[in-house]
Amino acid sequence: MFWDKFSAIRNWWRVSEGALLGWSFLGGALG
Repeated sequence: MFWDKFSAIRNWWRVSEGALLGWSFLGGALG
């Protein structure tokens, strides 16, 4: 189903976005 794929992609994007924000935050705090 299209919505299953859409939901999976949205969940993955949310996780990856959170990871990127976390890494950028760590980089800013450390750098």
